[in-house]
Amino acid sequence: MREAGYCNLYGMDVSAENVKILNEMGIHGEVAGVNTPVSPDYKNFFDFVFLNAVLEHILFPRKAIGNMRSYLKNNGKLIIIVPDMNLIGTGNDDPSHHFHHEHINYFSIMSLDRLMISEGFRRVCYKNIDEKNDLEKLLLAIYEKTDNVSEADIVDTISARAIDEYFQKQRNRLKLTEQKLDDIAKDGGSVILWGMGARMMQTLANTRLQYMNIEKCVDGNAVKRNTSITINEKEFMIEYSEDIGKINNNSVIIVCCNSKQYESEIENLILQKKLRNKIVFL
Repeated sequence: MREAGYCNLYGMDVSAENVKILNEMGIHGEVAGVNTPVSPDYKNFFDFVFLNAVLEHILFPRKAIGNMRSYLKNNGKLIIIVPDMNLIGTGNDDPSHHFHHEHINYFSIMSLDRLMISEGFRRVCYKNIDEKNDLEKLLLAIYEKTDNVSEADIVDTISARAIDEYFQKQRNRLKLTEQKLDDIAKDGGSVILWGMGARMMQTLANTRLQYMNIEKCVDGNAVKRNTSITINEKEFMIEYSEDIGKINNNSVIIVCCNSKQYESEIENLILQKKLRNKIVFL
């Protein structure tokens, strides 16, 4: 029996460590995934099921949604948050962030509706989550369990348009990057690469950067400290940004990172280190 103002909470995660944390908080949790068979004890049991950043990682989303439906009472609500294809050009612009191996599925509200209708849900409402400096722009949608299961005749024109616009924006961005590198190369000095992640790797592969006079490679991830990278047949040890010492004041620091929010952090660190080098963000 439930008391007023209280509800039963149940957590499910593939990580035993996360489930342990839930249990320590007084929330019953079990090690399971969205495709784990639903226990008879929990069939038609819950009023709400919440999937936060899950569906984009699932190989068989219809099976997962079918399982989530089994958890819900009649007219129960399934709350879903996924990256929003309609907003891919307004968030983090880098392809290495939006299109990477961990994301198997991509949704707009149209493709999400198609999936949910086919599994016996109707949409109650949705909204775009477009917060400043977010790594991804997200879509939040609430669906209600119904008795109707049918194939939805929906063609996802939103994603088709968004992808075309997105890659046109990338082509324009690459031109701007090349112009910046041309300006740096005219001075003939050395460069320091700051941020040795996917964005930097992409820039090295697609531009003249790999052929420039590289002095150092720096990264803010301590795990990369003293690991090496080979660029144009030359090996560099990656230096940890917190340990960076004196560098050539005439070198240009070229920063590549996956989010605007990290750019200000890097700039502040460089100023704290009293480095007077010119900084160029790509």
